[in-house]
Amino acid sequence: MTARYSQPSRVQINAAAGLLMRAVEKVCADGIMTPDVGGTATTQDVTDGVCEVIRGENI
Repeated sequence: MTARYSQPSRVQINAAAGLLMRAVEKVCADGIMTPDVGGTATTQDVTDGVCEVIRGENI
């Protein structure tokens, strides 16, 4: 038996992209940024922050 994969719809892709963008914006607004954009956080810190926001959906 093979696993079936259904391609996400454009609506699902746009929703996911919007969630990711809002999470990144919230993390940046909270001051969690890498040195190349004026912060002191590591890439891992930023990634962890974005994942936490997405998991909690507290945007």
